[in-house]
Amino acid sequence: TVEAGLQKHFATGTTFQAGISTTKQTITPKAEMPDYKLKGYNSAVNVGLSQELFKNAFGANERKAVKSLELATEIKQRQARQAIVSAVMDSFVAYWDVIIADENLKTATVAYNNTRDIRNLVRRKSSFGLSEKEELMDWEGRVLQFKNMVDGAQLGLTNARLGILRALDMDRNTQIEITQDLVTAPPSITYEQAMNEALKKRNDLANLRAAMAISENQYDIAKNNSRPSVTANAGIGYNDYNENSLPGS
Repeated sequence: TVEAGLQKHFATGTTFQAGISTTKQTITPKAEMPDYKLKGYNSAVNVGLSQELFKNAFGANERKAVKSLELATEIKQRQARQAIVSAVMDSFVAYWDVIIADENLKTATVAYNNTRDIRNLVRRKSSFGLSEKEELMDWEGRVLQFKNMVDGAQLGLTNARLGILRALDMDRNTQIEITQDLVTAPPSITYEQAMNEALKKRNDLANLRAAMAISENQYDIAKNNSRPSVTANAGIGYNDYNENSLPGS
């Protein structure tokens, strides 16, 4: 016997089956029936269709499963985009940390230079007897105070520069130049418009909605699988006997 067949399951829940078989038959005559001898080939061809009508009506489970896979893929894509956005935002924040630290250093340097100039003036006045020693000591203390502020601002700028290099995943010895172009006029958009746009672009919110849709699909699939199976079947077949050879040979 030689058999061959194929089966295809479609998204509609329909199953298509087709097959062919050939059996070689040989009957040896017995003594009581010397003239009875049979030798030939019995071949059959069949085609059938099967459709689930209730448990998985017209492929409802398959469609929901495919939709769930699409939603899971979208979640992964949004997670990747969120990682990129987070890296960009970290770099953006680090950039402004450098800007602020640089401005703090400039302010502290100006205050230190001004205080030192006044201290020098008081020192000259003191040398001519026009200023008390206590006043000179007071300004000496202020100079030291602002010198500490300059040193702290310089350290803050160094840390801020290292922070932006870490955010950009660059070598700590890389030299960077920070420029700023401040815009004081806000964009012409209302608060409601800004909130709506922000909510539309929130990847985490979109992922929660997608996860909820996946859960609903899984619930519907489980509910469908709990139903009894009702199947409609249809088929057609052909059977032939040939004493000489295989059909068509």
